Amino acid sequence: MIFFRTRELRLAGGALAVIMCTLASLSPILVLVGRDRFGLVAREVGYLLGLMGVVVVVLQLTAVHRLASRLGDVGAAMIGAGGLILGLLLVPATAARGALAVAACLMAVGQGLCNPTLSSYVSKVAPASHRGGILGVATSLTALARVMGPPVVGLAYDTFHTPGALLSQAAIVSLAMLLAIRLMVPARRSAAVAGGTT
Repeated sequence: MIFFRTRELRLAGGALAVIMCTLASLSPILVLVGRDRFGLVAREVGYLLGLMGVVVVVLQLTAVHRLASRLGDVGAAMIGAGGLILGLLLVPATAARGALAVAACLMAVGQGLCNPTLSSYVSKVAPASHRGGILGVATSLTALARVMGPPVVGLAYDTFHTPGALLSQAAIVSLAMLLAIRLMVPARRSAAVAGGTT
């Protein structure tokens, strides 16, 4: 299949699927950490998740296109992944609710940047004659990652508690970043292909 034979598609699709594993785990891990580490009740966790949703919407309406136009889709995704890692690492380092809100905003930056920019990159490097099938494969991979993410983080939380669970998610995002880094040189060469998100 052309998806797995094409280097750019393999790397971008793999990065998208890997990072989606963590993005799908954010809600369950914040529920657990918010309850056990920060003493949040269900309503307060809902406010936290709502804050993340607002950040994602504002980011996608105002900044995603601008960043992708300036840095390319892969470069913008790298910024998002960096924000996501910072947010994940901040949570186990503090017990302050304000810091948790900051961490949630950083995670939302990752969510708002990584998914649309990597998806856009996949659509741009896919040959027009195979674009539908390639996007279908990418969607299937991300759907599988969404299924796998919450059980993985739940197991990590049961085994390692808050620090280990968050560090394991940061490690997963780092793997996605490594895949994306391998795209950076080809993306710079092909500015017309890897340009901004439309």
